Parts: sequence; structure tokens; C-alpha cells
Amino acid sequence: MNIVLKHKASVGDLHIPPGEYLVALQSERNQILLTGHGMDIALPATKRPSRKKVRITEVLFYSMGGPIWTLSIAEPKRGEWAVFLKLERN
Repeated sequence: MNIVLKHKASVGDLHIPPGEYLVALQSERNQILLTGHGMDIALPATKRPSRKKVRITEVLFYSMGGPIWTLSIAEPKRGEWAVFLKLERN
């Protein structure tokens, strides 16, 4: 699945330019991989406890109002992983 960042984002010291990115999970490395603009950006992810069984891969990118956005990916055999991105509004 693709996500679109309209503004620059950051995860800790890692900066992500705006644009469209393909999202993939690398659970063996505890990372969510963003691919786009000729770059592969590995974001450190945290495994979340999952209360539901997932049959297909789900990618969610949402905010609860504010600069912090959640990127979550759930896969059937790997569980749910999440990373929090801080969007910089100019």
C-alpha cells in the first residue's frame, strides 16, 4: 500500500521528505520500510499486542489531531507493528 506525506516528517533523528511511499514490513529487523523517490527508509517499529486475527495485510496511516501520526501495518503471521511520525507543518 502507498501513503502520501504532504509535509516533511521525522522519526527521532531520521527525516523523511514529502512524497508518496510504498510501505512494507521487515519484522525480523523490527522495521517498517518506506520506499519512494529512489530511497529506502527503514523506520524503527514497535510490535503491538493484537486483539484481532488479521487475514490480509492492513496498513493504516492516521492522526488523532495534532502533529503526531501513526503508521501501522498488520500481517497475518507477523502481527501488528507501528511507528509514530512527527509531521512538520510549514
